[in-house]
Amino acid sequence: MLREGDLLYLDALDRLGRNYDGIIDQWKYITRDIKADIVCLDNEILFDSRKFRNMGDFGKVMEDQFLSLLAYVAEQDRKNNRKRQSEGIAVAKAAGKTFSRPKKAITPAFNQVYDEWKSGQLTAVAAMKRLNMKQRTFYRRVSDFENQNLHIETATRFN
Repeated sequence: MLREGDLLYLDALDRLGRNYDGIIDQWKYITRDIKADIVCLDNEILFDSRKFRNMGDFGKVMEDQFLSLLAYVAEQDRKNNRKRQSEGIAVAKAAGKTFSRPKKAITPAFNQVYDEWKSGQLTAVAAMKRLNMKQRTFYRRVSDFENQNLHIETATRFN
């Protein structure tokens, strides 16, 4: 909670927002509306709002100029990082890397419970309890199992 006269230390200007407008809006809100001060540790010489406040109206103009320039740089840096990240993800996916938990194999116990459930001997809730699975996991396994069996049946028919 910031109040008038407080001093906020930031490690970098881009911590104020995700884009150019967000950074500028937050800076102005904190320094002009709340009347708190900000010091950006990565560029303390340029971004210490106390210095600009002491310069009067000329300080406001300088603050706006420096803030606009560095907010633009911060936004471009964020865009470049996102672009590099998405390129890295694309390369990893092309190499076969997956970004999720590995799927558990369908066990013989699942096969047995599935058969009992499909034949009506077990309710879905009882099957889930016996397998110690949550509803979503159970139905995902059912779908995987049925798709796997469909591929086996199709391959057998055409061979």
